[in-house]
Amino acid sequence: MQRVEFPDPDGPGGLASIAVTANVPSAEVYGLELDATILAADWLQLGVTGAYTHSSFSDGHVELFGTSYEFGPVANTPEFAGTFFALVTFPTNGNTGDVSLRGEVYTQSSFYFSNAADAVAPDTELPSYSLVNGRLQWAGIMGSHLTAALFGRNLLDEEHFVGGMALASALGHNAAAVGEPRTYGLELSYEF
Repeated sequence: MQRVEFPDPDGPGGLASIAVTANVPSAEVYGLELDATILAADWLQLGVTGAYTHSSFSDGHVELFGTSYEFGPVANTPEFAGTFFALVTFPTNGNTGDVSLRGEVYTQSSFYFSNAADAVAPDTELPSYSLVNGRLQWAGIMGSHLTAALFGRNLLDEEHFVGGMALASALGHNAAAVGEPRTYGLELSYEF
C-alpha cells in the first residue's frame, strides 16, 4: 500500500520537507455495504445506505531517509458511515407536476486524517458526526420541463471536520478541514 509522507531528508535546519511516496509493506482491508429501500406506501419511501470498513496496516514499518516511520491507523477511513432517509410524495392532480419532500440523516464514525497517528502525527483523530439534510422538490411544474427545488444541508448547523493535513513531522503542526456549515439553496433545472 502506498502512502505519502513528508520527511525532512537533510535533517532539522536543512532545506525543507518533501513529499515522498512510502511503500508500506502490508495492509488488510475488508468491509460490507448495504443499500435498501422500502416502499412503505404509495406516497412514502424509506431507505438506508451503510458501510462498514475494517482497515489496518498489518506491517506498517517504513524507513525514510534514515528515519523510522510506523504507519497506523489507515487514514480517511471511518469504520461506519451511512444515511437514513424518508421520501414523501404529495398527491397532485392533472398537469400540476410531482411534489416531494426528502429528509435524511447522514452519520459517520470517527476517523484519522494521518496514516502515522500512532507515531509521528498524534492528535489527528476527528470525531464522529451526523448531519440532517432536506429537499423539497417540484418536478414538471404545471406540465413543463422545469423542476425547482429548495434544499438545506447540515440543517442543525453541526460543527464537524471532514479531513485534514498531517504535517506534524515536517512542520510541527496538523491542520483539520472544517465541514460545510448550514447551507440553503434554490435549484432550478430544465430538461430539453
